[in-house]
Amino acid sequence: MAERADIDSVRTVYETVHEKLVSAGRTHDQWGLRHGFYEADVSEEAAATKRMRDAMLDRVELDAEDHVLDIGCGFGTSSIWLADTVGATVTGTNIVRDQLTIARELADRRDVSDAVEFLEDDFHRLSIDESAVDVVWACEALCYAHRIERVLAELDRVLTDGGRLVVADLFRVTERGRTCEHVAEFENCWKSTIAHRDDIVELLTDRGFETTVTDVTPHVRLTIERRYRYGLSLRPLQRFRYNLGRCDETDVEYARGLIAEHRAVDRGTLRYFLITAERR
Repeated sequence: MAERADIDSVRTVYETVHEKLVSAGRTHDQWGLRHGFYEADVSEEAAATKRMRDAMLDRVELDAEDHVLDIGCGFGTSSIWLADTVGATVTGTNIVRDQLTIARELADRRDVSDAVEFLEDDFHRLSIDESAVDVVWACEALCYAHRIERVLAELDRVLTDGGRLVVADLFRVTERGRTCEHVAEFENCWKSTIAHRDDIVELLTDRGFETTVTDVTPHVRLTIERRYRYGLSLRPLQRFRYNLGRCDETDVEYARGLIAEHRAVDRGTLRYFLITAERR
């Protein structure tokens, strides 16, 4: 029951955020929530989110013969891009039904609906067959794995022999077991459960994967800074609206979470990593 409650909490957060993104028209090129990969020639949000996809693709061998599983696919942007750019067959999973509806509409517009399938599926218990996918694509999804061991076991189950995994996400880096106030607040606001980098590596190694870990925190700093400033400006307004009964606690926690993320990264307790794993 606890796991079900955790999943329902994540769904509630993203159903609320979904409404904000749709009303702002940020469903496709501007993801709004995911971190961008900024470099000297990339300073705009839309370009940086695209560059993050490039950075992930650069770290995993992928071609038109591959079947890719995109977990936590959001509005399906990466799934559609992989089908369109690489020619791969893609299955995108998400627990937010309204986002999947938009993902299917976007796939139709890009004329890749024959190559992309979107499923309402929880990555703790995937409905996908054993050894059915060649690559798992996980962009800011594992931070919502409330039982990371179970999720990695599921990903291992659905991957073929020689299967690969590419992850872009925040991970803890402080001494394991140590509590960090700002990480705890970020998790509470976004209903996430952030794993330790070393735990991920050990779990994958135990399952026979060879892993490569790259700290790309400097490249996502601008996203974190921008979100922090937005959170600081939004928090008093949302608190005022909440006291008037014009928004709910989720709106208030959204702003608090943006602030907490910045403080955790600033204090070195969270870092952003690209992790690749290939079965030996």
